Amino acid sequence: IRDNGSSIAGAAPNIAVVAAEALVCNDGFISDVVSAMYWGMGEKVGEAVNIPTPVNVINLSLGAEFDTCSSAFQNAINLAKSRGIQVHVSAGNASIDASGNTPSNCENVMVTGALNKGADSLADFTNTGDTVDIYAQGVDILGLDAVEGSVSTWSGTSFSVPLTGATGALLKSFYPAITPEQVYWFIGQGSRILSESPTCFSGNCEKGQLDALAAATRA
Repeated sequence: IRDNGSSIAGAAPNIAVVAAEALVCNDGFISDVVSAMYWGMGEKVGEAVNIPTPVNVINLSLGAEFDTCSSAFQNAINLAKSRGIQVHVSAGNASIDASGNTPSNCENVMVTGALNKGADSLADFTNTGDTVDIYAQGVDILGLDAVEGSVSTWSGTSFSVPLTGATGALLKSFYPAITPEQVYWFIGQGSRILSESPTCFSGNCEKGQLDALAAATRA
């Protein structure tokens, strides 16, 4: 399947992926995540070698239960916005309102919750609420394991949000001048009706199920 002919395929063909390690085994500090964001934006961070080209999309598959977005997080996100860089974040997996999770409670981000495999029903663990912008499959996602070459299935909003980020990356590749706000709007407007979302109506879903093709068509 795809380039290596084995097991999995990426959601955004011909899009380069840049990895920035900020956490280790679900442990770490917001300051480390913020530093990784600045590094991805081309800023000098400690002794790390500068990235040759700043990224167009930042994916944050992480979170912690805090009632407010820290100024450090928000400042980094605001800088990304000012530079035309999308920031996609996971809603969290505590079955609570996503406004109690950070960075999903920050401004100027697109927040993705999780759906069950092959269905438009919410995963039982996903955070929900007005803070969530879109939902994508987050159960039994096929991905690489820590062992080189092996593949496992994963569940969580951390695996939902890369699908939204990949859609944003595709839109950016199709329309280089598109802004993050436009990307978020097209993704929301292209979403499918979600049966569990009473605010989602045909043609104006906004908080429905991710549909990459529909988002690209609308753009």
